[in-house]
Amino acid sequence: MKMNMDFLKIYNIKNHNKIRLGDNGDGGHVIVQGCKYDCFISAGLGNNISFENDFLKKYNIPNYCFDGTIDKLPTENKKINFINKNVGFI
Repeated sequence: MKMNMDFLKIYNIKNHNKIRLGDNGDGGHVIVQGCKYDCFISAGLGNNISFENDFLKKYNIPNYCFDGTIDKLPTENKKINFINKNVGFI
């Protein structure tokens, strides 16, 4: 099955500063600093939401965090819209 990815934009970030948010190791991610983010989607949280917490402290934007393997967030964060479902192909 071929997916239509026309709704995604690809940006050249070669000459932009990057920062790491979240814990060192698993749970942290590198993002481009200074981009205008308009929505945050996370698929697969597990027991570490340090990246999500740091990202939402930095950017006050709508967010949706999916994970069907856990019943609730490991720590409460009222800014996180948690959806108890996995993301994938049918």
